[in-house]
Amino acid sequence: MYRAAVLLAAALLAAACQPLPQVMERDKASALLALPDSVGVQVGRIEGAPPELEDRLRQDLEGALHRRGLPASRRTGNRLSYWVTGRVELAAMPDGFAPSGLVWELRDWDGRLAGRFEQRVESGRPKALAVLLEELADEVAGRVRAESPGEGGPVRLKISIAPISGAAPEATEPLLRALEAALAGRGLDVVPPAAPSHLHVFGSVEAGPAHAGLRELRLGWSVVWSDGNEVGRVDQANAVPAEWLEGAWTSLAAAAAGGAASGIADLVFTAQVELRPTGGAAGRSRP
Repeated sequence: MYRAAVLLAAALLAAACQPLPQVMERDKASALLALPDSVGVQVGRIEGAPPELEDRLRQDLEGALHRRGLPASRRTGNRLSYWVTGRVELAAMPDGFAPSGLVWELRDWDGRLAGRFEQRVESGRPKALAVLLEELADEVAGRVRAESPGEGGPVRLKISIAPISGAAPEATEPLLRALEAALAGRGLDVVPPAAPSHLHVFGSVEAGPAHAGLRELRLGWSVVWSDGNEVGRVDQANAVPAEWLEGAWTSLAAAAAGGAASGIADLVFTAQVELRPTGGAAGRSRP
């Protein structure tokens, strides 16, 4: 009888705690056009090169990547873009200095090194740099496509759930497991906290003082990009019998997670839209 009452009240909690996603507004004046939500490459700075040579190398590499069907830009990217940077080694020549070597690094959206490439420049060959950039573009395109889920298609955002603050020890594990199951049940790609992820879900629990046998239970869920920018949050609140918080967390967690997952899924969709030019979201820009 007690179990049935808990489940019924848990269902009422889920109904009363239907979340309202709150999408964080961004500064539209600073918004940059993002690349489409397929994986692309942002061409970054090249150390050691005179300004004119650096500009030419970056422009030529951008063009070489375009010819291989990859979105590429020297100015901006989305939060899923790979990032390629370089360094030029110069050798003294009778009439000044000339490139003798190139070193490139390719990093993914999470900063992980995805590839390092070294190239030697043959002296006396004016077209040597152009040939090397075409070879580099082949390497970069191969690495990006090998690690991407589907060429040209939308990227499936990975989501991790961080430890829940303010939750009693007996509540933490049920809430984590229930939310993980609820999000996975909605088709979202939930990964362990230690694994690289595009989005993090941070939860908080707060229980007010007892009054007439009831306590106000408040749960908050923030969806945050891996770079720290918040997509939005979901808030839930309801008064529950005080004794439930002492031992009915399995049922409470399932009810609360079921309601929260709906709002979190909406925010994940919002995050996906942010990656598209039509979404008007800020892209990633580096000097």
